[in-house]
Amino acid sequence: MKNVVAALASLALALLCIACVSLVEQGARVVDGSLFAEKTLAVYQGEGVEMRLTRARDGTEYLLMNLDAFPFITLRAIPSESGRFQLVAFQFLSSNLDGWNEFTLDLAGSGVLTIEEAAARLRIDTLIPVDISAGEILHNGARLSGEVALSNLRNRAERIRVLVAWMRDITAPAFRTQPVFEAYWKPLLLPELTPAAERPVIWTREDAVWKHAEDIAWNATYTATMFPEALCTLRDSGALLRDWEEAVTWIYFVYQETYIRERFSKDYLLSRTK
Repeated sequence: MKNVVAALASLALALLCIACVSLVEQGARVVDGSLFAEKTLAVYQGEGVEMRLTRARDGTEYLLMNLDAFPFITLRAIPSESGRFQLVAFQFLSSNLDGWNEFTLDLAGSGVLTIEEAAARLRIDTLIPVDISAGEILHNGARLSGEVALSNLRNRAERIRVLVAWMRDITAPAFRTQPVFEAYWKPLLLPELTPAAERPVIWTREDAVWKHAEDIAWNATYTATMFPEALCTLRDSGALLRDWEEAVTWIYFVYQETYIRERFSKDYLLSRTK
């Protein structure tokens, strides 16, 4: 009976967290106006993809595309009467228990869109990420925008690029969901925060040197053995912990960048649902 009660309590807590995250995301969009900024003209779905045609308040029409497996990003493009479209950006929004990260990652590239009676054919020919051009951060009730947010977001983007470059040099299984990704990498990156049985074999207290940051004693001996110099500083200073807690979805996004680009760049035949 105790096990049943504990399981129900865990389920209730999980559902509460999901609800909180959803409210935070919607709150972000209400505050910046994006929740109400565009009118949906048509919706097309199929193959784990949703495409929407929208019109902004200034009359500009957009093509918005989402992948079911990566709901935190939206590809934005501007269609033309010729049937081609120009890519504009990936719009990224992810929440954590203390707030959110939201940014626009500019894109270069183009594709072809053919609208039929009850369907749409879509193909992206080129997709090239450029740079983060705008964004906002909410953390512990403090909201950052403008140049301050942009600087923080670009700095975090650079740290994440360094981390993911190291991750890709390690032989690891394929990850098709974020929870599986987190379960694999957290014991390697942050063994001090994982159960002892899940820590890497090379993590040991024997003869270890410790560095204190973010109220945690980091095993600097493990750090130096496991990571390149650039990541050693991030881990032992607690910066890696902050990035993991506040932006693990962003880390997952960058890690899966090649796969995401491949998914967006398929030829799609989508059925109109609205």
